Order: sequence, then structure tokens, then C-alpha cells
Amino acid sequence: MKSAERQIGPGAWEALRRQRERTERLSVSEELEERVMGRVAMASQHTEPAEHTQPAEQAERARRGAARMWRVAASTVFVALIGGLAVAAVVMGQDRANQRGEGGDTVAAYRTMEEARGTDGGIVAFEGARLDSIMGVIGGYYGRSVCFREERMKGLRLHTKWNRREPLAVFVESMNELDGLRISDERDTLFVWKGGEE
Repeated sequence: MKSAERQIGPGAWEALRRQRERTERLSVSEELEERVMGRVAMASQHTEPAEHTQPAEQAERARRGAARMWRVAASTVFVALIGGLAVAAVVMGQDRANQRGEGGDTVAAYRTMEEARGTDGGIVAFEGARLDSIMGVIGGYYGRSVCFREERMKGLRLHTKWNRREPLAVFVESMNELDGLRISDERDTLFVWKGGEE
């Protein structure tokens, strides 16, 4: 007993002795005492009974697995959403560029030599440009939308010149002189169809 007193100190032993005296005066049922002592014994061994740990561990694993699956699902939805927005932005940008006549290979317009020399500042030449691109540039300049009655007319390639200083009616009249092409200006829309059809 003396060696133990030296290790923890005489004051601690006195406190333990008083605590034991108090607990001996308390009345505790034997059943409660057995349960408490059983739990103390299990805690000192750092293990719990097998019937208590397996369901708890399985529930924890299931909860972690479900949380992981939700994270994967949320990541997948997020990536798909961002990808969809990127594709939509590209498509919308191409549509707007085509409507303005800026679509990549669809517009081959350049200023003529007369304009470069300063003799006429409004002439634009279209060389092998698609009709939908030409009409997009013309419609955009005069504030008109363009409607093709036949889709195949959009791909028609033309060589023509356009003087921006002249009214729209002059350009429409010159285009209507071509065989197989008709353009009409009605309110705020330019209608394009195959010539000879009404």
C-alpha cells in the first residue's frame, strides 16, 4: 500500500478512501451494480459485445455509402448541366453569327477596289457566299428579319455586289432579276423563295 501511495500521492489516497466510504453508505440494487460492473469491465477491455457492434458498424457503412453515392450523383448532374450550358452557348452563338452574316465560311464579303480608293464608300462584294449569309447581312443592315420559304434556297451560292448607300428596294430589284430567285420586302421581313412561285 505504501508503494501505491508514493506513486499517486497521499492526498489522492485520502480522497479515494472517502469516496469508497460514501459509496458503501449508498444503497444500490444488485442488478444495477452488476450492469455497471459489466460495463466497466467491457470498457476496460476496449471492446463491446459483438451483438452491439455489428449492426452499428453496418449502419455506419451504409450511411457512408449512401452519402458517397449522393455526392457522385450530384457531381454527375453538375457536370452534365455545365456541359449542356456550354453546348447551348456555342449553338446560340453560331445562330446569332449566322443571322448577322458572320458565320465562318458562309460569308465571303469584301470591299471592292473602288471603295478602297475612296471613290465609293458603300460597295460590298459577295463572292461565292451562301444566300442565307448574304440575306442575313442585308437584313441586319436594313433592320429586317429574313424568312426562307424553302430551306434548300439557303445554300445557294452567289456572286453579287451591294451598295449600302442605296435603298433596300434597289438591292431586292437587282436580286429578282436572277432566274430562280424571288425576294419580297413585306413590313419588317424579307421573304425569299424559288423564282416563278407565288
